[in-house]
Amino acid sequence: MINYQKVWATLDVDEKIAFRDRVIKAVQEIYPHYIVRPLEPREADKFFVGNKQDDVRIHVPLRDLYARVSGKDKTLEVLKDAIFTEYAGMLNKADDVELIAEEPNFTWDEVLAKARLQHVRLKEIPEGKLHFPFGDEVVTALVIDHPHETLMYWITQEMLDGWGKTMDDLFKVAMDNLATLADGLEIVGTNTPRNELWPEKGHGFASTCLLLPSLRYLVAQTLGGAPFRFGIPSRHRFYAWVDIDDEKYQIEQKAKMEREMDRYPSPLTSKIYEVDEQGQIKLVKPQPEIPPMPLTSNN
Repeated sequence: MINYQKVWATLDVDEKIAFRDRVIKAVQEIYPHYIVRPLEPREADKFFVGNKQDDVRIHVPLRDLYARVSGKDKTLEVLKDAIFTEYAGMLNKADDVELIAEEPNFTWDEVLAKARLQHVRLKEIPEGKLHFPFGDEVVTALVIDHPHETLMYWITQEMLDGWGKTMDDLFKVAMDNLATLADGLEIVGTNTPRNELWPEKGHGFASTCLLLPSLRYLVAQTLGGAPFRFGIPSRHRFYAWVDIDDEKYQIEQKAKMEREMDRYPSPLTSKIYEVDEQGQIKLVKPQPEIPPMPLTSNN
């Protein structure tokens, strides 16, 4: 047990370790593509976060996070929010390895197992890599995914020609593989005060799964029907909701997407999208406008 009435300096080692292990578990849920572990079994003041290429290694302190949550409810969601607030800038340094430009000589059999779709910011995709538009700021790229290596490779037209395949052939394979990944996607949400859904864990393909008609149908059924709206502030996250006639709420959600872009790695866009009753995706026009913050004065 952790006595949250104590300050960090007066916790005993076992209490600190219990808090460390709880934080590690929460960070692993938020960022499953990171390596998160204790530095040493009895090291109670910090823990380790790194990437699988072992070129980013971060020692994350626990004292300030403990101070942030010690006076609040001890739920997992409160802890996760505190982790975002305290660690987002630090942990985002251990972001996914960039999609690399030099591709190995993949065979079509490898593509059958590893090709999928991936949302990428338009400004990040190199010229000549296969993709199609998704909204104003995001494209959907065709990639070969090696999740155990935390690497993705661009697919080019030259590669497609070398396999003797068409874009339709590749797209079907990529969608099938994305659907397989989506089968393991755990979605959670709230129904008060609003109906809203999001992925429980921060998988790097989570936002892209909304390309799947089956997932859009599941979201619609869970939320109580279509139309519904969604945002994709990160590759790792989407939010979906149904209260689309409440203009104030749309502004709140737009502001939330902007905040989430700062909290999560691999940011995408703050744009809002809508799924109609036929299950088709469209960009909301005009976008909700966030009013400027009023100036305040202590005078």
